[in-house]
Amino acid sequence: VLMGGAALIAALALSMFGLYELQPPRWLAQRFGRATAGPLGAFVMGLTVGLIAAPCVGPFLLSLLLVVSQLANPWLGFSLLLMTGLGMGLPYIVLGVLAHRLTQLPKAGEWMVIVKRVLGSILVVFSVYLIATAVRQGQAAGNRRVERCSVAWQPYSYATLQQAFQTNRPVIVDIYADWCLPCVEMDHVTFRHPEVAARLSSFVALRVDATGGISREAQALLDQYGVFGVPTILLFDAQGHEHPELRIQGFLPPQRFLDRLTKITGNPE
Repeated sequence: VLMGGAALIAALALSMFGLYELQPPRWLAQRFGRATAGPLGAFVMGLTVGLIAAPCVGPFLLSLLLVVSQLANPWLGFSLLLMTGLGMGLPYIVLGVLAHRLTQLPKAGEWMVIVKRVLGSILVVFSVYLIATAVRQGQAAGNRRVERCSVAWQPYSYATLQQAFQTNRPVIVDIYADWCLPCVEMDHVTFRHPEVAARLSSFVALRVDATGGISREAQALLDQYGVFGVPTILLFDAQGHEHPELRIQGFLPPQRFLDRLTKITGNPE
């Protein structure tokens, strides 16, 4: 999927360099490209302007959606898309408010070509980033360590969590899904690291598998601690206190993960 997305973004970047042009159908541009009087007309234009502007904003929106899908954080994704919408709409608001004061607008010319090439370069960089990520994921999936170190996960239940608290053992709760790329990367890289597996042997390791939905018990846990997406890893100390500042959302390399475990246990052993 990442390689396919990278290829699509690279192809869209070529249009920014002038190799070919993406244009909406002429009849569509003529039909909805004219201003219509009244609030209803403005509303209809707002609904359809996305189709007219798609050749320009499509490549960047696709890139942004790929970024949002990897972040696995609905609130951050919402904020990024909201800011994109505000950024696209703000110039129209400014022009509408100051239209009677403007005597001259910038003319189309060479500066627009330069802007398109700069934006195309950004797309190429992002395409290379996706390719590098895909290669890294492939290596992680294919490089199963000889030691076969792994964490002894237990299915999450409220009773198991409370029992762990009563025995004064630190707890790790991994909210995981098979379709979540960072979850799989954590499983194949960080949790298979020998030192990580050894350190987590002193923890009660619980896993909420959200691949096909979650139980009511698990949903209650997510609601209690404000978990909105996967991957999310909760760390509890021996007294049963969760440390929000050490919460993990997304992939974390083994050494940085070990640093957080040290802050929970208070020692590197």
